[in-house]
Amino acid sequence: MRPFLYFVVFISPFLSSCIDASKESSKPDFRTSLTGAIDAEMMPRTQLSLFDMSPTERDQLVGETALENVCGASDIDLDGYGADLACADPDCDDQNELINPGATETCNGLDDDCDGAIDELTEPTVCGQGACVSTQDCVDGRLTECVPGDPMPEVCNGIDDDCDGIIDNALNIEIVPVQFGVLTALVGGCNELSKLPSVACRSAVHQFCQNRGCSTSGFGPVSTAGQELSVVCLNETVSLETPFGALSEETDRQCEGQGELNQSGCVSAFHHFCRNRGFGSGFGPIASTGQAVTMVCIESDLVTTFQLSYASVQASHPNCRFFNRRAGRDVESCNVAFHAACVTQGHQTGFGPVEVNSANAVYRLSCLNDDMP
Repeated sequence: MRPFLYFVVFISPFLSSCIDASKESSKPDFRTSLTGAIDAEMMPRTQLSLFDMSPTERDQLVGETALENVCGASDIDLDGYGADLACADPDCDDQNELINPGATETCNGLDDDCDGAIDELTEPTVCGQGACVSTQDCVDGRLTECVPGDPMPEVCNGIDDDCDGIIDNALNIEIVPVQFGVLTALVGGCNELSKLPSVACRSAVHQFCQNRGCSTSGFGPVSTAGQELSVVCLNETVSLETPFGALSEETDRQCEGQGELNQSGCVSAFHHFCRNRGFGSGFGPIASTGQAVTMVCIESDLVTTFQLSYASVQASHPNCRFFNRRAGRDVESCNVAFHAACVTQGHQTGFGPVEVNSANAVYRLSCLNDDMP
């Protein structure tokens, strides 16, 4: 009996290993049954994350639907993408089922959608409006804070510069640079700088402001430097035409023909004609025939008037000698002087004189400001 016992003891380890091997071989090889062509032993260890899981863990992660989406031996991560013909597209990372050409790019430092670019957000968060619009960036796999840009003063450019949601608004008064040649191109009669006070040049300034798309009329120039001028473009204006006779009779100002258009009688008549119709002031002419004249009336919320002495005007511009009904030597100089006087008083611009009191040696000017109280 003792030799038999020795035999059993001797062969028992071998029997145990054979039994264990038999049990192991009876288990289905997930790697082989899944792909049918992948040698599990030759597969890199980093590609076996799913296979190293327990059956329960693997089933919870993958599920039956995912297994049905496997497109071939190359689809290691079971996302339906790989090198096989049955796959939708090649996969750039078959170790991660969340990375494939059908994935959505996120900010994580990875090329989620396999397009060769990392963290390019197709629908980034947007904040602000108008010129202040900004987007959220992805830097080093992290989203930055979306910070709107700073608002700027609104200008006539087709852009919402002040970021209030409205394009080219709040532009009732603008000082706009313009080359003299631009005015000449608009109205051929405005072809010499000496003609700036003429009806032709006033009409050219009016058309220039209208053509900008943000204004209804304008006057000037209020500054000159050779061929470079600055004019005032206005938005709250209405153009009115009236016969010379009716203008003089209604306003009790002498403005009886084209020869007097630059004289104080007509300048004052335009102001009072507009005031009589509920406007704040008026200027002109922007057009004139032998019988009638067209002026521009300005809404009252932009206008205030104040008195200015002759002496203060001449101190800023000696050539401005607009006394009584005489145009003086340089109407252009007076336009510049009146503008400067209004600016000195805290306004944006102005024109005049809408009244002349030779006895007291004062002018009354119409000054314009877009934020009048």
